[in-house]
This record gives sequence, C-alpha cells and structure tokens, in this order.
Amino acid sequence: MQAESVAAFAGLLADRSRASVCLALLDGRAWTVGELARHACVGPSTMSEHLSVLVDSGLLAQERQGRHRYVRLAGPGVAELVEDLAAVAGVPVPIQSLAAPDPMPSWPQDGPATTTWRVNSGYSCSTAWSGGRCSTPVSVWS
Repeated sequence: MQAESVAAFAGLLADRSRASVCLALLDGRAWTVGELARHACVGPSTMSEHLSVLVDSGLLAQERQGRHRYVRLAGPGVAELVEDLAAVAGVPVPIQSLAAPDPMPSWPQDGPATTTWRVNSGYSCSTAWSGGRCSTPVSVWS
C-alpha cells in the first residue's frame, strides 16, 4: 500500500505540463489558469484539468477573485519538494527573492509605440517564452 501511494503521488509530477506548472509557481506568485496554460503550451481547458488534479492532491492551493482562479504552491514544503526534484533531475532552478529581476521582457530599443511582443496563444509553442525573454518581437504596423 505504501509503494502504491508513493507511486501515485510521484505520478502527479510525471506529466510535463504539471511539472512545468510547479516549476513556474516556484516564483512565489499566484498565477491564473490562462497564464499557466500559455506557459506550459497547452489549452486553457487542459490546464484547468491539470490544476484540478494538483489542487485535489494538495500540491496547489487555489483562490478565486471574481471570475479568475488563482493557484499557487500549497506551502514551503511543496516548494522544497519541487526544488529537490528539479535538482535531482539536473534542472537549474533560479533563486527567487525580492531582489530578483523582473521576469517580464524589456522593451526593445525603439520603444513600445512601434513594437509589441508576440505572446504564445497556448496552442503552439512556436513563439513561446525562452529564458524569461520573449523570443519574437513583431512590428505593430505589419
């Protein structure tokens, strides 16, 4: 029975999308379903199902504000577990602190009036975020 419980719990993070969610939530913020869907390159309904599984298991906590559903890691123990798993897997997890730089992309040289950032729609990873920077600047006027 113990082995089955451990295997079932480990299986929660065996899915790439759910693992991506937990790694993203290490930043300490509460994210919406849409934000996490774009981050993991899946549709919002798929992400909603993944989040329900993680909330039901106790790995994530959720809060509703108006029509938005925000999720975060359930506590420091969960964050430590995710960090430890990432370390064993060889995944570098950046140190998050109040002094950490803003993860939002900076504006290009010509400023926000003439350029915008293409953001992933959640259905295709062709313009996904890479290394905290948006990979494809696109002219507003094209």
